[in-house]
Amino acid sequence: MARPDVIRVEDLPDEVIAGAGEPSDRDRRGYFGLRDQYINAFERDYLVQQLRQHEGDVTAAAADAQLPRGTLYRLLKKQGLDPADFRDSEPPAV
Repeated sequence: MARPDVIRVEDLPDEVIAGAGEPSDRDRRGYFGLRDQYINAFERDYLVQQLRQHEGDVTAAAADAQLPRGTLYRLLKKQGLDPADFRDSEPPAV
């Protein structure tokens, strides 16, 4: 499909180039690297906000976020967040 016998990096789609190998410092500053950093930061902040608002109740947080509960658990794991850390540790007053 290509005229030259050798396919160069410049001939590959951006998605292939962006996903290849370990990112260098230069890659982290580029469009895809910065986009991933901002998305990751937004995702973590949003999840923390949901867990705080719902006091670690994953079912309520998932409903509010309009996400399936399993998806929310996957995102929490990816971000290293434990819903138990957001629950009130004091027993309710009787």
